[in-house]
Amino acid sequence: MPSLQSMSDAPEVASWTAVALLPEPPPVDLADRTTFRTSAGEFWECGDSGWDLMIGWLADPATLARFPDHRMHRWEVTEETITGVRSYTRPTTDDEQKEFEEDQNVFLHDMGLPADRPTGFRWLQRLPDGVTVEKIHSATLRAQRDMPIGVHPRDMVPVLRQVLQGLFRS
Repeated sequence: MPSLQSMSDAPEVASWTAVALLPEPPPVDLADRTTFRTSAGEFWECGDSGWDLMIGWLADPATLARFPDHRMHRWEVTEETITGVRSYTRPTTDDEQKEFEEDQNVFLHDMGLPADRPTGFRWLQRLPDGVTVEKIHSATLRAQRDMPIGVHPRDMVPVLRQVLQGLFRS
């Protein structure tokens, strides 16, 4: 398995299974789109969305890292009954979590990207100096806004790749 220190030297990461392991654990309760620092640099968690995973891959797969995910995942449940609305959280089963992660792989496949992402990991991305998560999302939203109405997300990939690689290589 590649080491994180060699990521910048890697010419290309062609598979999610080739993504290096982060040598230190990321914060357990990391808020959405929050960054954190390790000895290997500043990172953000690509999170629980296929869109963020796509952003990570298109920006530069060599900047991705993974870490085994041992956190307890939870669903927020809201039920409407005759007596009213009841909300609570419950633990996600292992099968539900695996299905959720496999659905993200389906999204990646539909986008024409590698979809061999192993389940059971947190996916993180090292940020270049001066690049924030807000800059990444603003750039992708601007590119998306400039697309024709009704364009399939897969058709956005070349433009998004160009925008993101521009950010990551500037």
